[in-house]
Amino acid sequence: MRAVLSLLFVAAGTALIFSSIELGGVGEGDEGYQLMCVENYSTSPLGMFSYWTGHLWMNLFGGEVLALRALVSLTMLLAIFIGCFYCWRRTGNMLLAAALVPVCAMGNRLGDFPIFNWDTGTYLYDAIALVALLSFTERPRRWKAAVAGAAIALMTLGRLPLGIELLLAMTVVWASCRAAGLGWSRILTFWGIGLGAFTVCALLAMTAMCGSPAAYAASFVPENFITGHGAGDLSAIVRRLWYLLPRQIWYLAIGMLALAAAVAVCLARRHKATVAVTATCALIYYSTLMIIEGQYGSVWSWLFLGSFLSVFLIVLFWYPMARMMRPTDNPGAPVPWLQLLTILGFITLISFGSDTFFERMCGVFALPMAVGVTWPLMRGGERHMLKVYLIFFMVAFGSIWTTRQYHQYRLYRVPMDEFPHHRGLLAHPVQYGGYKVNRAAIESCRRNGKSYMVFGARLNLLYTFGPDDGYPYHWFDSHLFRYPGGYIEAIKPYAERTDAVIYAGEMGISYDELVENLAPMGYVPLWRHLRCSIFVKKESAAAVGRTLREILDTDPFLRRHIIRKPRKQA
Repeated sequence: MRAVLSLLFVAAGTALIFSSIELGGVGEGDEGYQLMCVENYSTSPLGMFSYWTGHLWMNLFGGEVLALRALVSLTMLLAIFIGCFYCWRRTGNMLLAAALVPVCAMGNRLGDFPIFNWDTGTYLYDAIALVALLSFTERPRRWKAAVAGAAIALMTLGRLPLGIELLLAMTVVWASCRAAGLGWSRILTFWGIGLGAFTVCALLAMTAMCGSPAAYAASFVPENFITGHGAGDLSAIVRRLWYLLPRQIWYLAIGMLALAAAVAVCLARRHKATVAVTATCALIYYSTLMIIEGQYGSVWSWLFLGSFLSVFLIVLFWYPMARMMRPTDNPGAPVPWLQLLTILGFITLISFGSDTFFERMCGVFALPMAVGVTWPLMRGGERHMLKVYLIFFMVAFGSIWTTRQYHQYRLYRVPMDEFPHHRGLLAHPVQYGGYKVNRAAIESCRRNGKSYMVFGARLNLLYTFGPDDGYPYHWFDSHLFRYPGGYIEAIKPYAERTDAVIYAGEMGISYDELVENLAPMGYVPLWRHLRCSIFVKKESAAAVGRTLREILDTDPFLRRHIIRKPRKQA
């Protein structure tokens, strides 16, 4: 019976992961950029192994965005399986480990990136490296050091800032050997094996991606670096944290509320007041959830990122907190600080190099590892309360997940099959209209042999409709606004040599200011729409405008929904 229940839990977690795949069109920001990196992996050295993996996957499954989003789900599911297998091995409790699969799947669907990027591309190697290190702390072995070194090499090539995990791994090896009474000769041996495996694996991966390590090294040129986040952006990072934290605190609070509810229910059970206290907890809890959903309920939001963090930290330190409440004359087994701090340090360093701590705290797969470390040390009441806590968490996140799925199927209803790489995806009519109007603008330039530059929400359009004649795709728009002299100085060299400028997405800058700055270069405003504004040089305006009107007049959707017609040229 336990085996059947375990299989059902695993099946439920698997179904939850894959049924939650995002259905909307390519996002205007990060997803568009990451897809461009996948397509041009050889010029993206900061995360080349992740992008190379995505490139191979898309070649295998037809180059559709949906296939790449499925890869995200698959890699995270495998990482969760690794964490749960470690929990099973440590506790001997197959049902517990299997029950954690849907718990982690729910946390992943709400708290981690739903898109393929250099973070999700390393999930699997993150889990392998962490399990190898935890296993090493229990019993130092050479093969464990080698596995950890190889996995960290792939992590580093998949997202270069993760190379900092190598320092943590060396520290863990040192601490484990000292705890086991091993001398410096053994420590140096383990370090050498780990570094050797790191080096060999890195060289082999570089050769597979680029043909040789030298070719990989040659890809490190300034124009290949993302310019969205820079070393001098400390003030911007602080401002972003100040903006996000009050909004994300609602989601971080879910873990704390679940803890309060679990404690109250367990105490009420002891004092024969279960029904009253449970009803009160449920009322407060669901009222809070409705407030959260009322404020931020949508298909998906960046505010969800890191929402699993509070749950992860509570579970990680569950045993130390429980031990503090035990009688001083019978405290039980000592806290396994080395293992717990290894997990905490590893997951914390995953966020290294980001402009927002919460964005990179993808530690879902580490939760069953934390349970595996501390579960054998817990007593019956502590285990029971942890189970109740995870149930409350599942109910809370399940409510939000259900609302999210409702929004997804309510809002995404227009097929996107007509656009390249979008087969199988659905879109909100506004997003669909944005793709239509920008395609019309791009086609009107191409049919007349005119060069054009897209800026604004450009990366999803470049991936969908092909490259433009503008600035490098490694420039995020934040680069334009940080540029000395402002965005117009950044795009000026490209605008001067093209025939048209297309601003995609909602206007994040002053339209009148844009008109004023483009006019000296010979541009006139041809058309303005909520999701697309096009400016064309005077000598090309008549031809481009005529073609644009033809496209608009022959497309039923555009004819029905266009807000402003193209301006007639004298």
